[in-house]
Amino acid sequence: MAQTSANNPQFNYAEAGYVQFEIDDIDEVKPAGITISVAKQFDQFFVAGQYMRAVDDTNQNYGISEPGFEVDERANMELTTTRYELGAGYIWDVSHGATIDLMVAYGNLDATADVDFTAEIRYTDIDGNPILETVSDSYSESADENYFSAAARYILNVNDFVLKGSVGAERFDTDGADTEFVYCVEAGYFVTEAASVNLGYTGGADYSVVALTARYHF
Repeated sequence: MAQTSANNPQFNYAEAGYVQFEIDDIDEVKPAGITISVAKQFDQFFVAGQYMRAVDDTNQNYGISEPGFEVDERANMELTTTRYELGAGYIWDVSHGATIDLMVAYGNLDATADVDFTAEIRYTDIDGNPILETVSDSYSESADENYFSAAARYILNVNDFVLKGSVGAERFDTDGADTEFVYCVEAGYFVTEAASVNLGYTGGADYSVVALTARYHF
């Protein structure tokens, strides 16, 4: 599918698909869910938007068993990750079938952990009677942060295949936040002139994202 500066299919599309997050130092949960994005070209400029929502949960059990005393603890944590992003960029044609673009974006990343905790305590009182006590609690913790990003991307069309690579930086809008390196690689295949399937990987300072999407080009 040839690229043209007037109507490049890589900047005129709507897509949806599967996404999975991996967060460094958290091996118990790997949130998975949906990603939806759109992009529209205006001459050499383009705008783009993306939404992601991924969920995963984990269960942990812990027990103590002593003569006349037992504790059984159960904890369930559900982690929900939601991301919104809006951006705009400029396109340069570098050769037939190849472009470079620069994009700046503003987004929001929310990670919410919902925890349910239950403990059953069994023991024998001084009269020899068995006692059962149950303790339960639920709480939620959330990290909601805005961020800015900028990236340069190279796109190459080879027959019905598309290869993309980008490097950039992102910075969360919090005191003391560092500017972090981020990169992305993606491969796509045009099933028809208006439809493609794509597999992408994004790596950040403390997370990674894998996405498998179907894209409609207009």
